[in-house]
Amino acid sequence: MKQALIALLLIGWVEAALAQNLTEQLYQQLGPCATTLEEEGKEFYTLKDVYAKQGYLSISGGWPTCGCGCNATVAAFRDAQKKYTFVRWEYWDCAQEFGLYTSSNIEEVLPKGWSINSFVDAQKTPITELTKSYFYIAVELPIYGTDVHIKLKPLPLGMLGKSNNGLVYNTKSVEVMDATAANLRSIANLLETEAQLDLLQTKGIGALPELLQSKIRAILKQNHGYTEAKFERLLNEAHRAYRIYKQLDFDAAIWGWDRTQARFFLKSKTKKNGTKTFWEFLKTAKTYEVLC
Repeated sequence: MKQALIALLLIGWVEAALAQNLTEQLYQQLGPCATTLEEEGKEFYTLKDVYAKQGYLSISGGWPTCGCGCNATVAAFRDAQKKYTFVRWEYWDCAQEFGLYTSSNIEEVLPKGWSINSFVDAQKTPITELTKSYFYIAVELPIYGTDVHIKLKPLPLGMLGKSNNGLVYNTKSVEVMDATAANLRSIANLLETEAQLDLLQTKGIGALPELLQSKIRAILKQNHGYTEAKFERLLNEAHRAYRIYKQLDFDAAIWGWDRTQARFFLKSKTKKNGTKTFWEFLKTAKTYEVLC
């Protein structure tokens, strides 16, 4: 009886120690968002969700004076050897930085062969432009279980990623091509028809009605030194993103966790809900904007 009690106490002690160790590892994996918030002071951040026993931790907060902030969520996935792979999703609002990070090589953690073509029907012609990326994956990490819900999203227009599979996992590999990309949405909302957008793209601003030309040029002149040629390059780059968007058949998926392989696998994909016109794409797309 005494030996059984000792054994139970030892098991309890080991489990408590492992839980404590996991909690510490989760905190360590929160990354620069947590570090920045701690430097600003505890009054500026909140540990939103702490489920350390389930291998989940989330933090968010902001700092004066512009109301900028960040949030970061980390989840632990245990393999057959009881070792953990940590996955973090973070977002910085004013900096417009975001991304997916893993504690080991991300290519070895994501499903094998994962690329922009994972969102194209296997029976269709694959996307061949893979060195540039106009899309990223946003993830929802689980508190319970190991299924990860992902959503394919276009990068804000004006941003372009470098890639080897048509996707970027975070903005570390993204550059801002045009800091005034919000002009795209403003000008798209001035247009009256899809045909006007076709004219704008193929023949330039001068092909549009004079009143519309004046309104567009007034928007462009708000940014000192911004030329019509630069706007046309931005519009053409946005159309490249749109051409890839049109080829996509899926825009969401669920990953399961393979403990033996210590990596995710594809469980299911969700069909894209219709296809927007290029005009609709521009009017609804997020754009890079200089924020406080």
